[in-house]
Amino acid sequence: MFALFLYSAPAAFGQCDANEVTLSLTFDNWPEEAGWSITDADGVEVAYAAAGDYATVPDGGSVDATACLADGCYTLAVTDAYGDGGTSWSMTNAMGDVVSSGTGSGSVSTGSFCVGDAATPGCMDMDAINYNPDAGEDDGSCEFPSCDWAGNFCYDSNQNFVSYGYAVAPAGQSIFLLINSGQIEDYWDQIYVYDGLDLATANILWSTGFTSVAGNQDISGTFVESPTGVVNIVMDSDGSGSCAASGYTPIDWVAACAFPGCVDSAASNYNPIATEDDGSCEYVGCTDATACNFDPAATTDDASCAFEAVTVIINPDNYASETSWDLVDAEGNMIASGGGVGAELCVNETCYTFTMYDSFGDGMCCSYGNGSYAVEDANGTTLASGASFGSSESTDFCLPAFPGCTDATACNYDETANLDDGTCDYGCIGCMDTSAANYDPTATQQNDGSCVYCDAGTYVMNIDMYDLGGDGWNGASYYVDSYDGETSISGNWDEADLYVDGVATDFHCIPLGCYVLSSGGGTADDEIAMIITDQFGTVYGDQIATNYYGVLPPPVGFPSGGWFIDFGLLGGCDFEGCTDENCFNYNISVTVDDGSCICPPTNNAIENAEAVFCGALSNGNLANASDEEGVTGLFLGTTVTTGGVWYEFNSDSDQQVFANTCDTPTSTSGFADPVSDTKLHVFQYNDEGELELIVGNDDACGLMSSVAFIATTGQDYYIYVSKYSAFSSGSEFLLSVECAACDEIPSNDFCAEATPQIDNVTFTGTNCCA
Repeated sequence: MFALFLYSAPAAFGQCDANEVTLSLTFDNWPEEAGWSITDADGVEVAYAAAGDYATVPDGGSVDATACLADGCYTLAVTDAYGDGGTSWSMTNAMGDVVSSGTGSGSVSTGSFCVGDAATPGCMDMDAINYNPDAGEDDGSCEFPSCDWAGNFCYDSNQNFVSYGYAVAPAGQSIFLLINSGQIEDYWDQIYVYDGLDLATANILWSTGFTSVAGNQDISGTFVESPTGVVNIVMDSDGSGSCAASGYTPIDWVAACAFPGCVDSAASNYNPIATEDDGSCEYVGCTDATACNFDPAATTDDASCAFEAVTVIINPDNYASETSWDLVDAEGNMIASGGGVGAELCVNETCYTFTMYDSFGDGMCCSYGNGSYAVEDANGTTLASGASFGSSESTDFCLPAFPGCTDATACNYDETANLDDGTCDYGCIGCMDTSAANYDPTATQQNDGSCVYCDAGTYVMNIDMYDLGGDGWNGASYYVDSYDGETSISGNWDEADLYVDGVATDFHCIPLGCYVLSSGGGTADDEIAMIITDQFGTVYGDQIATNYYGVLPPPVGFPSGGWFIDFGLLGGCDFEGCTDENCFNYNISVTVDDGSCICPPTNNAIENAEAVFCGALSNGNLANASDEEGVTGLFLGTTVTTGGVWYEFNSDSDQQVFANTCDTPTSTSGFADPVSDTKLHVFQYNDEGELELIVGNDDACGLMSSVAFIATTGQDYYIYVSKYSAFSSGSEFLLSVECAACDEIPSNDFCAEATPQIDNVTFTGTNCCA
């Protein structure tokens, strides 16, 4: 065998009697580094060119070399002395067919070819993916569509869209590609995944390597789906760094028709690339069915079980956006928070602080709606509640809650209770010493300071001190002086003899006789109140019952000297004042009525409500009206803001009732002191026996009011007339009540049954009994 290789055309060397091949070489900028060799099937070198043979070729130049080869199969090796490749080649046979081509990379690149009558090895199965119609000898390389593919490659430099691996699924199936590991030289090199083997017609499914800064890009974990059932991994690299030359991690990949695994993202072992659920999903959570956060889907307990269900109930005022809340545990961890809506919580057994916030600083009640909040446990026990506060209000509680009396001084103190439920009873407390002046034969518990020992001729005066603000009397004191000047006593909250249930009590032994009581001198006198009694239970004054918090004597309706006390009710003091026990300034010690009584209207309390009926006209008076039922602050239509008077309407049929103060006469047409501005509210008792507000109005007719409501047969309704504010002038008004029979309630009385409106269609209706 022999080989000829020069820079000229092969025709210059005579006729080849065997198989002539032409090797066309295109060099990079260093042709002197290039060489090549052809070896036969036995490994014998039959033609070659060594490095340096092309030293005279211009940089980037080209040459052709020929060889005359016997029939058979050969291997062409293109070498680079420097080890960075760069030489491209194309070998053709005598008919001009290309039998091998490529671009060198690294130190050596190879290609195989056959000439003459030698059988070309390859895949001869027409059903195979890599079927070679030119193959004359099956070399066992056939590849068939499958759902199980894998590969690993280290790409070369100077690759111009070269396929490095593919996978083909059986007909009609998709295939998924997962790159387990691998790196490319970003910016200089790109990797593509096509959905076909013919790049001219295939679509790109995924690609990367296009960043503006060169670097090492890790493509591990790349997952690509091909609906065509074909994935083809293609490299496009430059002439410098490559996987082989630069030490990048080789690209390892697998492809399959399905990736079994856990497809539920809620599972602890969720596999984001799984395409087919294999039943392996695992779920961590609470597996205790008695816990409030029990997860029936959980398969593994994660120690998260909690057993305390808590409900946050928010009844917003008119500005719900101002409202927010949070729940913090004893360690200061934020457990939950929210805005103007409640929540269902499941928490651990520990202590908490619940805080309600109002960003405007006016709480939730009652200037702008009747808002409120509550926190309840699973048993319905109220853990925290409120409505009227400033910017915030906090309540501490522990779970599980054990309601009961938590005051150790109470008769029914429960040492296991951790939530005071207001049931503390102090009725058993008293002096059990028979020698004491205030001995109580019914007492079964004696607290420190309960007994008083008086000298002969003196008796016990009990002074109970109350504080609306909950912070003591803030420097205020009380003073009791006898008219004969012989007795003078005083006291204050901080130095009281006894404290029980938030009440400070002083005991004084004084003679029977005539006294005057006064109080004040503190920084919060509008929060103080007293109840004065004797050892026999006689009540000489009760600010709590009259709901008057302030100094004694009050500024209106009482003698300027103080509160008169005929201690022992001997009747010899001749005190002047109010003797009507129905009036606010009634004094049990007064024996001479001086006309100073300040009395509420006769229908000031709901139990004394004045009866009204259809067609009724009733003259009313709001002078000295108070809020006996505690409805101030309730809101429906408008807020109840002052004390008022009550009217009772008992309906004898199903009807619509209209009540108003619109016809209240002016001072020039019948009333001496007409009220300037009214409000109307209507209540009824619900099934729990609680007053329930059903309608309210302000300013329906000027500054007067009007309401309408549906009354049912036999039901009692309570109409409440009040002033717009405490500063509204006048007191007299005229209440008018009219009725309209209800044949039926309109079908669209409720929003849910609203009648749809259609353009250019006239609808008729009625608001009677609506």
